[in-house]
Amino acid sequence: MKELLNTTITEYLEERTLGALNHEEMNALGNAVGLIAYYGGTLDMKQLAYFSGMSPQKFVKDIQFIIGKFYHDELYSQARDSAIWETGERLKREEFLIAIAAGLVEYGYWVDTPKEPEERKIARQTISEIAPATIVRSRPVFKGYLAVIEYLWFSVQGNDLKPDVWMRQRYGSKAKKDVKSRINAFLDALAVYDKDTEEDSSRMLLTDLKRRALRIWRREEESKNPIS
Repeated sequence: MKELLNTTITEYLEERTLGALNHEEMNALGNAVGLIAYYGGTLDMKQLAYFSGMSPQKFVKDIQFIIGKFYHDELYSQARDSAIWETGERLKREEFLIAIAAGLVEYGYWVDTPKEPEERKIARQTISEIAPATIVRSRPVFKGYLAVIEYLWFSVQGNDLKPDVWMRQRYGSKAKKDVKSRINAFLDALAVYDKDTEEDSSRMLLTDLKRRALRIWRREEESKNPIS
């Protein structure tokens, strides 16, 4: 089994599981969700097992045991997303791993540069103010979540492209339709969770999120540079 070395993942899991996982369980779950977060949810269970240094059989068995521990010990009973975990129906393995991986992204998982860009942090905060990232439970929705973060990050940097134009330039005309469906899937999940969303705007538009992101960005900048 591969040793979990990423400190952000370790801190995240210790916080979210209230220290209920032992060393081996932390390695199994931490490596799996780190891979999902890094590769954008494209890996299947066998690939996750292989990259985690485990046989598929042991990986599945360990993850299933961890899921049981989450529910048996009510690890989410005090968390802000407790309602999601108290539906009476356990998440399937892939749903569980993707939800935890999305929470890891929300927590601040970032490996591309020594420090996460401030603009990306604002993008994450914009979404987390509406709903916890653990509403994400499928690969398409996870990919949509990451794409929305990227668009907000792009916008906060001062770029002013409409969502459709950005998608076409970022992913190409052929891939735009597929990307848009994933983004819409995430926005639908966001709107369902957001109980304050008005009936005539049940689909949370990217432009609305963009406005929110810019407001948070301005608020952060004003706090750093208060008017004397």
